Amino acid sequence: MKIEKLVIENFRNYKKLTEIRFDDLTTIIGKNDAGKSTILEALDIFLEGGVIKLDKSDLCNSSVEGSCVMIGASFRDLPEKIIIDSDVETSLVDEKLLNVDGFLEIRKTYKSKIQIQLCANHPINEDLYDLLSLKIGDLKKRAEQIGIDKSLYKANVSSDIRRAIRENYPHEIIYSEVLIDIDKEDTKKIYEAISNYFPLYALFQSDRKNQDKDSEIQDPMKFATKQVLKEMSAKLNDIKDEVEKKLQDIAGITLSKLKEMNPEVASHLKLEIPKELKWDSVFNFNLISDDGIPLNKRGSGVRRLVLINFFRAEAERKRKSAQQVDVIYAIEEPETAQHPDWQIKLIEALQELSSDNNSQVILTTHSPALAGMIELDNIRFVHKKEGVLCIDNGNKDNVELIAKTLGVLPALPIKPDQLKAIVCMEGPTDVDFLINISSHINVPIDLINDNRVIIIPLGGSILAYWVTNNYLRKLGIPEFHIYDRDKDYKYQKNCDEVNARGDGSYATLTKSIEIENYIHPDVVKNIFSLENPLINTREEGWHNSWMDMDIVSEVKRVKSFKETRIKSYLSDHGAKQMSNELLKALGVSEEITEWLTKIKHILDN
Repeated sequence: MKIEKLVIENFRNYKKLTEIRFDDLTTIIGKNDAGKSTILEALDIFLEGGVIKLDKSDLCNSSVEGSCVMIGASFRDLPEKIIIDSDVETSLVDEKLLNVDGFLEIRKTYKSKIQIQLCANHPINEDLYDLLSLKIGDLKKRAEQIGIDKSLYKANVSSDIRRAIRENYPHEIIYSEVLIDIDKEDTKKIYEAISNYFPLYALFQSDRKNQDKDSEIQDPMKFATKQVLKEMSAKLNDIKDEVEKKLQDIAGITLSKLKEMNPEVASHLKLEIPKELKWDSVFNFNLISDDGIPLNKRGSGVRRLVLINFFRAEAERKRKSAQQVDVIYAIEEPETAQHPDWQIKLIEALQELSSDNNSQVILTTHSPALAGMIELDNIRFVHKKEGVLCIDNGNKDNVELIAKTLGVLPALPIKPDQLKAIVCMEGPTDVDFLINISSHINVPIDLINDNRVIIIPLGGSILAYWVTNNYLRKLGIPEFHIYDRDKDYKYQKNCDEVNARGDGSYATLTKSIEIENYIHPDVVKNIFSLENPLINTREEGWHNSWMDMDIVSEVKRVKSFKETRIKSYLSDHGAKQMSNELLKALGVSEEITEWLTKIKHILDN
């Protein structure tokens, strides 16, 4: 389960209802005190992460009398089945608990006690709207009143009776988005079942108290403990059940003996067993240096360095682990007290971590270098519009304002007066591919070290590239464009426009549907450790089939990796493992040679 959207109202400086959407990697930027940390802390309160506790001062100062803090969240990547009654499976879809967009939406209003509501596209017919709140006896009566045959449901399972009523309702079912109160025994039971699937939430703040048990060093270990315990929940429940059984036996014998001596006292005693055991309180692990000094007593740079490597270790662990729990990692200003080189390693680790199917990463940052490595679509810009605090998604219309706020400059490793050619690719992985594949082609050109040429991606693109691209457009330097052919030749019009400029610029489509098809099947099999190649290279005509195959989708089908991760592996490891012989075997060596020759021609003229 992943967070899709957060909504907050009357919470600190967010008076009006404000929403923010989340990707697998989301970076929140804005000026100091704009409200970035408030978003992370609202999530911690909602998901009960344990770092932030709501108090009276969190109510917006300018709220009208009687207002309450409201924090809501929508979730995606939902479990297909949930268990509410005994071992009987049902689903959020069957229980009509999803909103009109197909997300699980929950709102919490913080009054004297928390009021929880589900926002769902739910039946509003008189016989159906209250099914979730009815006890099993009342559900059976409702089924009888409507005329549902008893053979259509299990009489001891509430979810099955609700299913039978909805599926066999004799009238048209009318739906509307409504708020379902979680205030009765049966609705609370449903919510408890749902909350078991909530992701773990880890908030790593930039400011910490200098205490042994409340530090940046302790937090990773505490959170790692929570993850491990959740992964081992089945084993721990078995242990709990076994302990309970033995204790029940001991208590039973003890009370039986007591009854012989004093029946009255025995009749008022019973064994009380807590619903949940606080397993994480049993474990208290610390990192400590050889001289016995806790790491939180060391410099902030060292403490944050440990935190950086915790995330690097998480990325590696998740890559290897078969059993994973859903986790949201929220990190405030990860650049704090870090050398720029370590900032880069950190963002690379967090990008890899976010590519895992069970992970989300949320950052706040002031660092131009760090923000410049984030794709524009993954940026959320917190700022005031006509005096009202708002959150905008990064896009081409506000990229200049975002860059100005952060101080992001064009990523130019060379002086503009040296520049003679700009190579334009579709995305960052295409840039990596061209640089890596060019080393296998016998054309005297160095795309990395030649100061006369720069390669930039045009689509999607990280913030730094957007800034650079906008800057370079004003220089009037000849460009060489390479676009994926795709199945529908959608970039042919772009090629025609570039070739019609008359300024020495040139554009071409790849002969394959995508640039990933220029990696040989044997190399693809090797880098993804596939049991079988995606295509049989001994069959006649395999080249043409390979050039038209959706390589990314085929790898995703057998490895369950994300598309971004597959593209990154192909453009980096895949292109590096290629050779001129393999390019010739694919029948693409001449095409790539032609690209590089065209670029060299632009440079030499």
